[in-house]
Amino acid sequence: MPTSEQSIQAFLGGLFSNKKTHVTEDEFLELYENICYYLEKHDATSNSSSFLQYSEDQDLLHVFRLFDRDGNGFITPEELQIVLSSLGFPEATRTDACVDMIARVDKNGDGRVDFVEFKKLFSP
Repeated sequence: MPTSEQSIQAFLGGLFSNKKTHVTEDEFLELYENICYYLEKHDATSNSSSFLQYSEDQDLLHVFRLFDRDGNGFITPEELQIVLSSLGFPEATRTDACVDMIARVDKNGDGRVDFVEFKKLFSP
């Protein structure tokens, strides 16, 4: 997106103050929506693909939130176990199986799955 360095600094200055060290999920989603809107309106070659990607991401985020029971932005083995158990999966009875499932997706090794890692499960 064409923009000036001054615009970017002003935007980031509004997000990060001396007391604030991160953006919330809602702030990130608002930024993401604005970028997708911009691409849809200003890039004729990627209109449909930008909208499609945004739509897919929204669907994935909805599913991600079903697993992220406490809403902290991560899926833990315990949360995975709760969801799989509610769906009747026999793997849910074994905590070690849920830990193994998380480990297969957990690229940064923190023992839980964030949205980016979750999204990669559905990428070719």
